[in-house]
Amino acid sequence: MTDLTYSECLSAVTSPQTHHHPVTTLASFLPKFENDAEDMKKVHNLLQNHPTSGVLLTLKHSGSLLLVTGLAGKLATFSKNSTANDYTAVMDRILSATVLPEHRLDLAHYLEEHNLSLSFEAVSPALMGDHGDRPNVPYLLLTSVHKGDSPLGLDQVIEIAARFSLIPNEMWWIGPTSSSEEYNTSEYNTRTEVLNGLSKKRNAEYTEAREYLDKHAQLVVAPPLRHGELQGEILEGFVVFVVEIPPDKLENIFHLNKKFASYREPLLERLVELGAQLLKEEAGGLDPPKRLPEFLEWEGERGITKESEVAEVLTILATERDAVMFSRLPPEDISVRFLKHGTRYFMILHVKKDEVFANYYEKWGGEGGARLNRGHVFSLIPPSTSTSFTSFTSQITIRGTVKWKLLPYISRTFGNRNCLKALVGSKNKSKIALTGYNPFMKAVERFFTNWRVDAAYCKLHREKMSDWARFVMGQNSAYKDMLRDGSYLTPFREFEKVRREGTLGEQQNIYPEPVIIVIDLEPEITLTDGEIELNKGECLEPGQTYRTNRPTPGMGKLMSVYEPKFVLVVPDPPANAKRAKATTKACLKKQRLEAIVDDTEGFTRLKLLIDDDDEDFEVREEGVVVNGGEPIKVFSTLSDAKEYAELKEVDGDDVGGKNFDGRQVRRIVATLCCPPGTGKSTILKGVASKLNAGMVSSDDFIGESSRNSFEEAFIKLVEDNKVVVYDKNIPDGDGLARLLGRHVMGNARVVKRFAVEYIFIVPRMLTDVDVEVAKTRIACRDKEDGRAVLGVWLDAFFEIFADYVRNCRRFLSEAQCMRGVMITSKFYSGDAGAASSLIEDAASFVENCTEPFVVDTNAGVKTKYWGVELSPPPSDEVLMKILEGTGYGVDDLVRKRLHVTLAFAPKLEQENYWNDRQNVEMKLKVSGVAWDDQALALYLNPEFKIPLNEKKTPHVTIALKGGASAYHSNVMLAGEHERMSVDLEISGFVTRVVNEN
Repeated sequence: MTDLTYSECLSAVTSPQTHHHPVTTLASFLPKFENDAEDMKKVHNLLQNHPTSGVLLTLKHSGSLLLVTGLAGKLATFSKNSTANDYTAVMDRILSATVLPEHRLDLAHYLEEHNLSLSFEAVSPALMGDHGDRPNVPYLLLTSVHKGDSPLGLDQVIEIAARFSLIPNEMWWIGPTSSSEEYNTSEYNTRTEVLNGLSKKRNAEYTEAREYLDKHAQLVVAPPLRHGELQGEILEGFVVFVVEIPPDKLENIFHLNKKFASYREPLLERLVELGAQLLKEEAGGLDPPKRLPEFLEWEGERGITKESEVAEVLTILATERDAVMFSRLPPEDISVRFLKHGTRYFMILHVKKDEVFANYYEKWGGEGGARLNRGHVFSLIPPSTSTSFTSFTSQITIRGTVKWKLLPYISRTFGNRNCLKALVGSKNKSKIALTGYNPFMKAVERFFTNWRVDAAYCKLHREKMSDWARFVMGQNSAYKDMLRDGSYLTPFREFEKVRREGTLGEQQNIYPEPVIIVIDLEPEITLTDGEIELNKGECLEPGQTYRTNRPTPGMGKLMSVYEPKFVLVVPDPPANAKRAKATTKACLKKQRLEAIVDDTEGFTRLKLLIDDDDEDFEVREEGVVVNGGEPIKVFSTLSDAKEYAELKEVDGDDVGGKNFDGRQVRRIVATLCCPPGTGKSTILKGVASKLNAGMVSSDDFIGESSRNSFEEAFIKLVEDNKVVVYDKNIPDGDGLARLLGRHVMGNARVVKRFAVEYIFIVPRMLTDVDVEVAKTRIACRDKEDGRAVLGVWLDAFFEIFADYVRNCRRFLSEAQCMRGVMITSKFYSGDAGAASSLIEDAASFVENCTEPFVVDTNAGVKTKYWGVELSPPPSDEVLMKILEGTGYGVDDLVRKRLHVTLAFAPKLEQENYWNDRQNVEMKLKVSGVAWDDQALALYLNPEFKIPLNEKKTPHVTIALKGGASAYHSNVMLAGEHERMSVDLEISGFVTRVVNEN
């Protein structure tokens, strides 16, 4: 196919032939109509206005649109916006499997002679993307037929399907049973009752819906293959036509079912065979066949992408009757593609976005011909032979049409597939938005609102999507890339299976990060990603593909590695492949690394070919899962690895015992993402009592002078107890970093004597109902208790409670993906039995957890943020101006680096944004100061907004000597604390800070 020039395309539109002959329609898709409903009210209204009408119910199938027409004696096929691409190639093959070879040219001549185009819903188990479910077989469902730009009647569509052995839609009739046109109250009431019963089945799948309709309605069209055989149980919904139709016409249509049944078996056999071929091709095991001769080959094409050129084409078409609908739209909403065959030119116009239709109908709905087709194929030059003027007159009069979609389908597509971009991002890296658990769940909530989903179904779907989001976040990038590509059904089915079996927590990582074990024959080998060299023992960066930087002597081939997290480099040559394999397996097994099941689908299998009697050494059993926060020891030789494994096997790793390096094991238990009022303290006290463990809380040590006392008490408990319970609120990563980096692990004496492990108890969800329960519990506390919550007064706490909950929710999904985490839904319950059960569960988990969270004491705990570092630090003169009127002096301040946080633990979008602005000077205007006996907070001009940050009040905190943590400066900014106005300008530079604790 040759590329047409734009001037050639423009000449085709403005040629004398085109000028003297109107642009004609070769094929067109049905107009898109926004008439969705969650019940049958719209249908009832139509029936009230047309009481002698009945209802024809057809099914909605989920697939891709295909147009088929005849041109030059052959079949010409189109998708909405193109032709002769990968998608239409698959659709052509489905059409070939549907229509027998001896009938294909007859079909092409019939369509061309009568200027007809067939509209199909094309569905395939492979090579065409995922919709509501993976179909049982590939198929084409005939949905409509157009003569030029006018749709034929439903009866004529069914007759054409029977004539060419196609698959029509299933159809039921709910309506008058006689030819009388008089209003019949009893029959109208019967229709109403049947429709009301159907509207209560919005949660139904195909079999349930079919059984109901077979019982309460008249089956008019039974196609050769029903929805359950073609697609399966997930039914998109119904298209409901309110129509008037003579009873004898219904009878004629019903008799066509014998014809449909006659070609059922051979059609099914052909579709099953094609489905197997398509699946093999998708897996890379089979090449697609050549295009069949019955299908038209285009000789030239050009897609018009410049808006100015699209606008020029639309302006020319503005006088054409069939094209005026498109000329009303702005050029950015239309795609244009020119095609050439022989001396004739054709043009495909396509509406790019669904939202265009609503705007179009709102603006032009009052005019005649306000129809807007989704896609349209125009012939710019008329054919040399005239088309038939055969009249296609329908006996069915349509009074109105309503779409009614079912929840099992829309919850999979609009409530899952369409929300996944918020969870894992998109393939287009330039359009990165905030992603993760919380954005995904917000998208799910919007789905509930947009589709008016009832509360009971919302609850079920919300819980399922919450589990699904956590499951996805625990997988590797290969898994997430599959979702970004739109292939969500296979992984989602696997998730549903695991969830049904109740083993979701046990199989958090079905697609683990692969690890390559390099048994090298040279001691100086390095791995490289093309820019940096990584010596043995260094961790590789996720998301990269690594290869050896030079051929390795003795190895036939080293395959590329997909996203390894760690590499074990063993330079000594093995005595033989079998011995090396066995020794390496033993080494890995003793490191408590989770082994990969041999036949796990999706696991990237890595193979090393070792030149040892031509025997392959396959790294299958050596595939392991490694937690990102846990170090892996790298050995220089096989003997060191074996010694390590034997040492660990002898010493064991029980709680309170010794680990592989001889240090005693200690476990610290804490909760994450539990706001005050969740019953956290009650649970932790119960766990401590059950395990005879030590218990500590920093709330018992108020003030800077007491901080050392708290640290000493904490360390003493770790030294004296196998398990220590830490009763303190940890809402976010910053709080977790303080626990891991400052308390205990910051003490050299503890690190030297003890191998400290962490166990975390995390709530399953943090819903609005849970938050209200927590607030109610807090309100019941005695206000005379003083600083009852978070070290602040009770009334002040409620002023920052929303921010605290927001921090918990943001961190919740990350916390649930950590190692050593027990996820539970038993918080917030007022039932004493549930609390006792949670205490039992938690105590058992603490004792038996085999994969606790471990801090790499060599690497330390790193926290990262972007901020404006005030440079130089405020002088005493400036500080005096700030302190004037507060009652404090310069000597009362804790002198620290002062900064405004721009992004703490930044997401990728924030990281990219501030990285481009690193070292840029920013001038900040201070509007005022608020203070109490703990700290001062300089709050900035309200007009200053931090990009990509939801923080409402940017501020600088200065702690006072003897005060507690300055975290609660948000309290001062939100509450009625003392404050005064300050007119001051400060400046600093955008800086990326990594604190290593």
